[in-house]
Amino acid sequence: MKFYVAIYPGDVKFHDFLSPNNFNYGYLYSISSFNSRNVMKHFEGFTGDVIIDAGSFKFADKQKLPISQKKAFLKQVKIAKSLATSNKIIICHLDFPLKLGQSKREMQRRIDITLENAIEFKNMFNIFNFDYKTYSMGIIQGYDEESIRHCYEILKDLDFDYYGIGGLAKLVQTAVGRWRIALERIQYVIKLLGEHSKNLHIFGVNNLRILRKMEEYKMDIHSVDSSSPTKGAWNSRIFINGIQKDLRKMKVQVLECECPVCLKMKEKVLLRGKKVYNNIRAVHNLYDLLRTLNLKIKDTKIDDL
Repeated sequence: MKFYVAIYPGDVKFHDFLSPNNFNYGYLYSISSFNSRNVMKHFEGFTGDVIIDAGSFKFADKQKLPISQKKAFLKQVKIAKSLATSNKIIICHLDFPLKLGQSKREMQRRIDITLENAIEFKNMFNIFNFDYKTYSMGIIQGYDEESIRHCYEILKDLDFDYYGIGGLAKLVQTAVGRWRIALERIQYVIKLLGEHSKNLHIFGVNNLRILRKMEEYKMDIHSVDSSSPTKGAWNSRIFINGIQKDLRKMKVQVLECECPVCLKMKEKVLLRGKKVYNNIRAVHNLYDLLRTLNLKIKDTKIDDL
């Protein structure tokens, strides 16, 4: 399983500290936050895998999508062209996220729009002159097993390279205990895809309990993405063995950790109040999470930071 860090403008360049050759991680960029110009400020020097999504997560509260599939696709193409040193690029079609509390009629309307966009996207993707390292991803939406199965069957006929489950972030963050529902949905989709689950990506899993359970159950999927290392750092959270700790309640002054930032500037990892401290802590959080999920490939070389 590969871990993709969901990146926002101004985030730390994790690859300055953790090489994708040593850790099984990549980046997820959204067209709602990045374009072909500002993406290079973060991406420069990165040689790992990248997912370019259509920014759909921000549209869950809207009644209609504020961007067309064609316009979203063209933005993704421009970003993809600027990522020349990447190992692999995966581009997703524009989906319409579901939201808890919506009627079945409204949720089905959104699924229908998602599938219409998938068809339009795949037609454009097939005729565009992409190189060998660019792949397509279809987004599975659904509110129950039947709707999930129906969505997947249509996407499967379109012959996407990868599939993604959307909507988990909104589902998990709305109520205590929702992580179990999200985990059950992941398990159902894995069973539904069968051997194709090796090409399955799980979007927006910021709940560390779900990530730990995925590792515990040895789920045979392609990847998952999360912004939790950075968001946790900015909210005074430090990751220790895959569990978030509140800095304000900790008595220790120095962590016993072998990540690059702890080895080189351990006294700053637990500090607050400056962007540089948050960035350092975000690197530690990513390292801890990758180690917890057994995604550390080999010992990292500690270069000058």
